[in-house]
Amino acid sequence: MSPLQKLTNRSEARKRLDAFSQPIFDGALQQECMSSEESEGEFTDTGGQKVQTFRTRQLRWRSSRLRRFYTILDEQDRFEKSFKPKRGVGRRERKEGQPKDGIFLPPRGVARLMVSRRWLEEMAAMRPDLSDALQELIIDPTEPEADVARTMLGPENSDDDQE
Repeated sequence: MSPLQKLTNRSEARKRLDAFSQPIFDGALQQECMSSEESEGEFTDTGGQKVQTFRTRQLRWRSSRLRRFYTILDEQDRFEKSFKPKRGVGRRERKEGQPKDGIFLPPRGVARLMVSRRWLEEMAAMRPDLSDALQELIIDPTEPEADVARTMLGPENSDDDQE
């Protein structure tokens, strides 16, 4: 699935979830925030069917809260699509892979809660020259997220506890 298709699916799923209607989540729905998928070829599953597998490569700067946000949107999308007739060659198997190699900065307008504090600390230590650029890219929202969104994504201080 292309990053543009992921963005479209997640944007549509967000429209159906009032918990994420606040502007604080707008920055997470940019094409530059979507991870890429790489083909691993085909393999045979236990049913004897050939299934193409894709490895999803996350962006290192994503916080655990942002990853949960995307998971919730993806689950909502799958739930909605489960009621529609299937077309094409069928579902492709997706597995989480290693994060992308290299330094990828978050796009302009991403809220601070969506950027891993651990990653920010690593960047400050390894690449202090990027500090000003990061300050310009990452925003501190003026409006807090809704309580229901905070409950679904976990508290902000849980950002890197589960990594």
